[in-house]
Formats: sequence, C-alpha cells, structure tokens
Amino acid sequence: MKKLYKLFTSFESIFSAVFIIGGLGLIIYGVFMRYILGDGQSWVDEVSKYVIIWGAFMGFSVALRDGYHIRIEFLYDRLSKRGRRYLDMFGSVVGCIFSTALLFYGWQLVSFQITSQQRSIDSGLPMWLVFSIIPVTGLFLTIRYLLFMFKTVKGEAGESGTELELKRVLEESQKKEVKTS
Repeated sequence: MKKLYKLFTSFESIFSAVFIIGGLGLIIYGVFMRYILGDGQSWVDEVSKYVIIWGAFMGFSVALRDGYHIRIEFLYDRLSKRGRRYLDMFGSVVGCIFSTALLFYGWQLVSFQITSQQRSIDSGLPMWLVFSIIPVTGLFLTIRYLLFMFKTVKGEAGESGTELELKRVLEESQKKEVKTS
C-alpha cells in the first residue's frame, strides 16, 4: 500500500511539474519563433495555455496533499485538537462532495465533447482531450480528500499550514545534516 501511495504521490508531482515546465518551454519557443525568426506559430499560444492549465489543475491535488489549500489559520490555530478534527472532517466532506461533482460533471462535459467532435481553432486538438483534465482533477482531489478524512479519523490530521511548513523545514534541515555528516 505504501508503494502505491508513493507512486500516486510521485505521479501527481511529476505530472504537474512536467506540464507547467513544458508549457513555459512552449511559450519560450513561441517567443523565439515570433520575435527572433519572424515566424509566429499560432498553435503554440493555444497549446501552451492548455498545457499550463493541465499542470495547474494537477497542482491542486499536490497543494491539497502538502497542506497549501486556503484555511483561516488565525481561527484554526485557536481551536482545540477536537475542534480542529471536526473542522477538518467537515472541510474534507465538503471538499469530497465538490471534487466528486467535478469528476461527475467533468466526465459529462468530456462525453459531450467526444460526441460533438469539437476541435480547437488553431491547433485542431480534440476538445475532449483539453477538457479531460477536469474529471482527472476531480478523481485526484477525491482520492486526496478521502485520504485526509482517513487521517482525520485516525487522529493524524489537525495541523495548521504553519505547523506543516515548520515540519517540512525541519525535515529538510535534518536530511542536510545527515548528508554532511
């Protein structure tokens, strides 16, 4: 199970990074072609937007995993451990409902795009391919919220973003100390 979790975590991180970096690479290519060689490629602008959006959407799941989603820490930090647990569970249930709806309605949108056979204007990409990130993001967020709910039930959740960031910094500094020793 831990290997599956590591694979899932690695996939979402690598996918997000590759798509964002790939999108930036396409933008640089487009600028080079337009301003240096004088041969603007209209498809580059369109595809780079899609690729960056794909990377950002997958980044939602990475942000949720790492505790970077918005929460009012001023209030959260003042709650008791039990209060944090209830609030975490409530937020996870609401998030799970939202991400499941994103999965469901995103799938409906993709199905419609497949049947209508719409294509993008400049690149000719099938629009179902462009919109398929919506149900994929819904699936990944649903998995993340379910995992967070499981952690909350086990009593492992309930840390504010500041506490999580402090833990990350301490872990990184300990790893550096071990490497230098």
